[in-house]
Amino acid sequence: MKKNTAIIFFLVVFQHSFGQIEDVMAIPSTFDKKDSFNRLIATPEVSLFHKVNFLPINLYTGKPDVEIPLYTIKTGDIEIPISLKYDIGANKVEEIASNVGWGWSLQSGGSLTKIVRDIDDHDFDSEAEITPCRNNGTCDDINLQFTEAKVLRLGYLRRLSDKLSSIQGSILSNLSDDALPDLFLVQAPGLSSRFHLERNFSQYSPLQPYKAILLDGSSVKIEDVYYNNFNVESIKDFAGFNYKDAVPNIEYSYIFSSSNNGVNADNPIYQIRGFDGLPGLMRTKSIDYGNFNISNEKGIKYQFSTFDINESAPVFYDINSSYWRGDNHVGYPNLRHFGSTYKIKKGAWHLDRIKDTNNKEVNFTYKPVFTFEYEKQLNYMDLAKTDINEVNKIYNNLETGVYYNFIANTGPFWGAKDTPVAGPPNNYNEDPQYVLWKGVDPFSENMYKTTQQQILDKITWEKGEVLFFYDLQRKDKINPKALTEIKVKNNAGDIIKHYSFNYSYFKSSDAGCLPETMDTKCYRLKLDKINDLKINPQGTQGYTFKYNESINIPRIDSKSKDFMGYYNGQSNSTTNIPSFTFSPNKRRLSIIPFQSNAFIGNEFIKINGEVNISPTNYSLNGLLTKITYPTGGSAEFDYENNMFNFYNFDILSPGARIKHQILDDEKGNKIIKKYKYTTTNGKSSGGILNFPKIADLMLWNSGNKNLTFQTYNYSKANIELTQNSYVGYARVIEEIEGNGKTEYIFNDANQYPNEYEYSNDSFFSKHSFYPGRSYTDFDNRRGTLSHKYIYDNNGVKLLEENYNYANYKAIDSKFRIFKIGTTEKNNNGYYIPKKEVFTVQILNSINRPSYKEVIEYLNDKKLISKTEYLYNSPKHLYLTEQKTTFPDGNYLITSYNKYPQDTNNTALTLLNKLDTPLETISSKTINGITKILSKTETVYNTSIPTIQTGNLVLPLLVRSFDIENAQSILSTTETTYDKYDAKGNLQQYTTKDGISTTIIWGYNQTQPIAKIENAKLADINSSFINAIVAASETDATAGTNNDETNLLNAFKTFKDNLPGYKITTYSYDPLIGVRSITPPSGIRESYLYDSAGRLEKVINADGNLLKEFKYNYKQ
Repeated sequence: MKKNTAIIFFLVVFQHSFGQIEDVMAIPSTFDKKDSFNRLIATPEVSLFHKVNFLPINLYTGKPDVEIPLYTIKTGDIEIPISLKYDIGANKVEEIASNVGWGWSLQSGGSLTKIVRDIDDHDFDSEAEITPCRNNGTCDDINLQFTEAKVLRLGYLRRLSDKLSSIQGSILSNLSDDALPDLFLVQAPGLSSRFHLERNFSQYSPLQPYKAILLDGSSVKIEDVYYNNFNVESIKDFAGFNYKDAVPNIEYSYIFSSSNNGVNADNPIYQIRGFDGLPGLMRTKSIDYGNFNISNEKGIKYQFSTFDINESAPVFYDINSSYWRGDNHVGYPNLRHFGSTYKIKKGAWHLDRIKDTNNKEVNFTYKPVFTFEYEKQLNYMDLAKTDINEVNKIYNNLETGVYYNFIANTGPFWGAKDTPVAGPPNNYNEDPQYVLWKGVDPFSENMYKTTQQQILDKITWEKGEVLFFYDLQRKDKINPKALTEIKVKNNAGDIIKHYSFNYSYFKSSDAGCLPETMDTKCYRLKLDKINDLKINPQGTQGYTFKYNESINIPRIDSKSKDFMGYYNGQSNSTTNIPSFTFSPNKRRLSIIPFQSNAFIGNEFIKINGEVNISPTNYSLNGLLTKITYPTGGSAEFDYENNMFNFYNFDILSPGARIKHQILDDEKGNKIIKKYKYTTTNGKSSGGILNFPKIADLMLWNSGNKNLTFQTYNYSKANIELTQNSYVGYARVIEEIEGNGKTEYIFNDANQYPNEYEYSNDSFFSKHSFYPGRSYTDFDNRRGTLSHKYIYDNNGVKLLEENYNYANYKAIDSKFRIFKIGTTEKNNNGYYIPKKEVFTVQILNSINRPSYKEVIEYLNDKKLISKTEYLYNSPKHLYLTEQKTTFPDGNYLITSYNKYPQDTNNTALTLLNKLDTPLETISSKTINGITKILSKTETVYNTSIPTIQTGNLVLPLLVRSFDIENAQSILSTTETTYDKYDAKGNLQQYTTKDGISTTIIWGYNQTQPIAKIENAKLADINSSFINAIVAASETDATAGTNNDETNLLNAFKTFKDNLPGYKITTYSYDPLIGVRSITPPSGIRESYLYDSAGRLEKVINADGNLLKEFKYNYKQ
């Protein structure tokens, strides 16, 4: 019984006391001039955060997990690690360094981002004539009127009836539906989820909320979200874009004259209808989702409300279409363009608060950083034709499929404008049998920026705060500044942890980066060192970093990049037609975005262009190669390019994978690990899901056998990743020199490819990625370990592990049917409107382990153990039974019969506290005879308030049952939890022998300061309790290593006032650890810490040394 009491106290109480000793887990499919915001425009801090954290880094991707831990906040059920993480995939040419350096990200809170898939969910995009307002017209707030419109694109959450009272066929002739809902990614400590939104109403209204639908099979709870205007007054001095960039060919001498309101073309303020004294676009278009309130499966609540602000707008080169000389609007771009394409949106929602079910919370404070700095991205479209001699090689194998003549949209191209009959220009001199017409301008340019970025300023909780300082003005970016310091303080103001950061720069040696021409695009912030100033205030202790700088670092706007955006060292001076390869009859893989000497045979045709986007080993530039630790030891990394196998050809791929690591303890001891990514026949085990869509097969004329492609300098479809990597490896060998090797087999893209929206067997579907707008993602099945084999130095197998998984689909998974507005050539040669119908599955599923087999090879014998995992509840997908069978055939079963969803405990389900089993039964079967080992049940209150728990939902008691009869309703109450305080701290519990124990909490209800055995809380005079609580709170404000005489005297008085009880008292240095423990015997132990807060000595009341700890850091 005493043993049980000690265990309860340790688990329930001392989790608050000891740690050291302290506090004891796409790019959108379209990006064109009609929606220049269809991409994840997140700050480097946000995008790296998700790239590093949304999925685990493992051997399947070939990426090392590099993390520098700095501090961990712990309070209640909340745990927030603060660290720096490095991503070897973050060295793309256009990748801007975060405020902690290129490739690095600060992990300290959380964020929620939206990725537009296909079309923005709220788009209601139409083509309209906009003219000056007339008396008989319907006018907007700046005296323009919209005449007859054609609806072009309709977002997932919009309906035609939202704007149109009557619907005519001519209005919808070119309408394309949104293929997929936008994807939301949320990442925070204890929370990782994916979801989309659905509307719960038929009639559109900004007052109606949207419902979140999970896509990861979890039980995360997301409150309804509202879509409404947000305040943009904060950015009024930085909003908009410069006219000279937005409309380069405008006649400035006429427009920007004193007679035209004195508008200054060079003034960066108010350039495109911002805060210019008129009802501005920013106020009318600043509409987005409000706060996101999310609870994880433990009932911990997360609030995301602070947001970044992004702006985007296209560049117009055609004066006539982008500039209107009418009425009093001279000097402003035509709203026909900017009115429909200028966008102002929230870029990310940042984590503001975490709160557990016991009202413990952590708050995050941000400060905004503003900038007028923006980027321009050119999206170029051109034509590429095959050479007739090349086509002859494959003509006989070119499957024609269904006879369709598709024309996707109409409009100006090749000099044709507003043709009376939709389709190719009348003067086009070929009569193709198969046409995929893209009615778009030959190129478009977009401007985009994060006008307001929120950077983390402070984290606060009941015990202290973490402060972040940004004091380095960067050369590579105007704002924000680089992070220079992190301080952790307790409530007394003592600095518990203190780090500083040293930086330099990666510098480009490109032609545009000569000493006299260096600009921000020539630099990238480089993290050189993290100094631990608590270990050594002079900054000689910490982590130092080295990088691969043997290869030139290109300018950020360099065109020398491969099809994934990594540097390839090619002298590309344009972004026009890329060189690629065409291989017919391979459907989505027919158009290969590079040329390779590995491709042999007539089935591969080279299409020569002006740009080489093939990958090279130049993509390894700038990668982290060495970390030196405070101890003096180091870790070195050597990389090589990714490789994948394509129709039995090994292809060099963009990006890096780890080749080997060297761990050095600085004393001559090294461990070398090598990695191989091959199949048993020596081929690459890498697999991919798809190629970026850099071209469409546009038309084919069987008469001259010519093929024409429309090419792009960007991907027109989602770049599909597997576990956040372009390449995933099915087989990886890890070799440790002198210690054998381990072979890993993973489920990969070949076993679980995505499913695409093929609706027909058309010519285009057979020979290209058509339409390439959506797919069903099965990534939760990929990257899971299937087999593991361990061998000794002689190749003898020592151990084998085999894994199986079960994939469970939630009931809210559904199929999405969408239409694309196209045109079909009829028998008379006219092009008539047509709709193509496609189907894609929106899948909400979760992958769970179902079986594990372990085989040990020992002395020519195999010892086999098996574990089966079952998920049998119709109400949830948590583990309900685990059965382990041992080599002798005996087995152990643990059943988790009750979760909150299986009971009537609405108090727990309302909190979303779902993942903890309430009843557990363990049994063991030996030689066919089964014996129950234990059966326990934890009982929570089912409503609030209660006498024991107040307004909280907490355990009331723990029951055990008759182990001889598992079905018995007779039970024994092992422990009763009699009383909690308002913070959920246990104040009194009683064991089954009737002995009560009282716990007194001090230091502002954060630490247990006294344990009184065989006493109830009501038995103790409240004045005695108040005295030691007050003394502890005074001690908390006195700082670390203070004189505790007054507190210890108060403890002594408390004991003297209660002579009949066994009392243990505890004192602390908050955020450091326990200072003293005085048991009932009165023989005190004291704990001493060094300047860095590390436990150094344990001494008794007489000052005698009981224990001593040494920390060997290099001086």
